[in-house]
Amino acid sequence: MGFFTFLFLVGLALAFPRCYFWILQTIVKEKTTTTKKKPLKTIAFLHPHCEGGGGGERVLWEAIHELLLNRHKLSIEKIIIYGAASNDKRLSKSISYEDKCTLMLKQTLDKVKSRFNIDIDANTQAHLKIIPIYWYWIIDAKYHPFATLFTQSFCAMFLMLEALFIRSKTSDLPHCVIDTTGLPFTYPFIRWCFSKQTCKIMSYVHYPVISSDMISRVSHGTQMYNNQTIYTRYKPLKLLKLWYYDIFAMLYGLCGFCFVDCVMVNSSWTKDHIVQLWGNCVARLLAFLHLPKTLWRSQRQQQVELVYPPCDVSELSSDNSDSAQRKPWVLSVGQFRPEKNHLLQIDSFQLFLEKLAKSKTSQSKWQPKLIMVGGVRNDEDKSRVAELQKKIEEKGLQHAIEIQVNLEWNKLCQLFQESFVGLHTMRDEHFGICVVEYMLAGLVVLAHCSAGPLMDIVGNGARENTTRLKTERGFLCSTVDEYADTLVDIFEKFDNGNGWKQMKTTAKTYAINYFSNTAFRVKFRTCVGKTLKAK
Repeated sequence: MGFFTFLFLVGLALAFPRCYFWILQTIVKEKTTTTKKKPLKTIAFLHPHCEGGGGGERVLWEAIHELLLNRHKLSIEKIIIYGAASNDKRLSKSISYEDKCTLMLKQTLDKVKSRFNIDIDANTQAHLKIIPIYWYWIIDAKYHPFATLFTQSFCAMFLMLEALFIRSKTSDLPHCVIDTTGLPFTYPFIRWCFSKQTCKIMSYVHYPVISSDMISRVSHGTQMYNNQTIYTRYKPLKLLKLWYYDIFAMLYGLCGFCFVDCVMVNSSWTKDHIVQLWGNCVARLLAFLHLPKTLWRSQRQQQVELVYPPCDVSELSSDNSDSAQRKPWVLSVGQFRPEKNHLLQIDSFQLFLEKLAKSKTSQSKWQPKLIMVGGVRNDEDKSRVAELQKKIEEKGLQHAIEIQVNLEWNKLCQLFQESFVGLHTMRDEHFGICVVEYMLAGLVVLAHCSAGPLMDIVGNGARENTTRLKTERGFLCSTVDEYADTLVDIFEKFDNGNGWKQMKTTAKTYAINYFSNTAFRVKFRTCVGKTLKAK
């Protein structure tokens, strides 16, 4: 008897969310029908750190702004953002829930206008709402020291649980959820709550949660920020991590392949990995269970749309690159995270200065300087900046390397106008929006020879295994020596800021044609429109 009671309770728990939201949606539908209004849609964006200043947040707010401007064409009533609750003390006071949402929205929009120059007017704001998520801390990496990929992804389901069951009102039920962060385990949870007909799931993938490159590095024992030394030394641990990665890759693929209605990716590199991971997930599952592949005969293929992220072409590409303003500065723009590899920049610049001193290039009128600009989001980022500053002081490079954090957009634009070289050092950067900004601002591009910069931006669609490349749009490197040598080559033609004119012009033209805000907005709006109309 106890066993059947257990089965009944499990079945009840599984059926409750679908029944609960079906009843709420039926009530809303009846109200809409009785008032004879055209059925309007509610779009929800899952982006906990929506107030951030990175490339992911630019994608988010450009997309939201475009959908708001075209809400009548797309039959959208309002847009909701599931965002992390603000730490502002004013929100901790005894104010109403709606006032908290309004204050959060105002604070966030002020940051968006300052950082991205995206201004959402008061009338349009009436159709936008931020639902504060207080459990956002459970996906913070510092709370997941082991099996980080799995535990973070699993805990993300609790964010959706809070967003849908605790914070949302009946009128806030989504007809489409768009994940712009990369939280794949939320997809089956959303589908558990809503049927495919009542709520669509879309995903804009900036970077695969796991990739074949990550698995390959573990397999070959390559040490990196996400593959510690202990896993490269001890074979049992390496095999255990490989087994863990294989299982997670299979689950990641199943979440995307089985539950997502529309997949958008930001680069060719990301597209290749998503097609491989999501498209082969069933084959992975059968292999894991030691079953023949012939059991899966479906010819279904998931359509993956390539939607390049937006860049503010109008402001950066204006006639602001007067050679007289250019100084011998190397500008690096990127959040202070381990994968951005700022240590490589410091080491490369030190070696560059040593080699430059030995070269025939005249230094009587100018002295190169590296300026590292980036966003600091939390204590971990602050700690990393302190470590970089310490490294700079240990090398005695305080006069040559400068760090600036959380810079306002107008000040960053000033640096774009005055600098000569744009530096990027992240390996397997999914796209590299900063590289595009360098091109638009008229800087000589020096980026890492991998992923987005190699395949989409600088490298002419190159996919071969190369470490160094020069094209008509810029330079690509991989190692400290290659970066240092290339910087020497670039500055030998500095010519008081006049050097490399043809390369800079070609790069700017290419960026304007392929990576503008307009191109992104049109493609994103089209994908959303098709998904909403699909049955």
